[in-house]
Amino acid sequence: MLACTSPLREIFRSEDRKGFIRKAVEIAGRRPLIFKLHPNENVERATREIGWQAPGAMVFATGSAEEMIANCDVLITRFSSTAFVGLALGKETHSDFDMGELRRLMPIQNGSAALHIANVCRRLLEAVSPPKPPGSTPS
Repeated sequence: MLACTSPLREIFRSEDRKGFIRKAVEIAGRRPLIFKLHPNENVERATREIGWQAPGAMVFATGSAEEMIANCDVLITRFSSTAFVGLALGKETHSDFDMGELRRLMPIQNGSAALHIANVCRRLLEAVSPPKPPGSTPS
C-alpha cells in the first residue's frame, strides 16, 4: 500500500497528519505500507511523525510517485493529483477529494489528445516493424 503525502503545512494550510497516518495504517491492515513524501515537504519532520505512528513503514523522500503508484495495490492521498494516476491505473484509491467527482473528472483521451497519442503509437510501430518488401502496397 502506498500513501502519498501532501505539503499542506509547508503552504500554511492545516492538515491532520496524525489522522492521515492512522487512516493509512488502518487501510493497509497487514499489508506493507510505504509513504512517498511530497517533494516540498519537510523530510525530517515527516519521517519522524510516520515512524512514531506507523513503525515499520518505509518512507521515501525521492523517486517517482507515478512509478510507485503503478506498482502498488492500494493508494491513499490527501488533496493530490496522484489520485487521478491511481484511478487511471485501476488502483483502489482513497483520497480526501470526493471520489465520485474524481471519476467524473477523469480525462477522456479524445479529440487532439487521442490524435497525438495515435501518432506516437504509429511511429513506434513503424520503428519496430520489419521493412516491407519492394513493390508491396501500404496497409
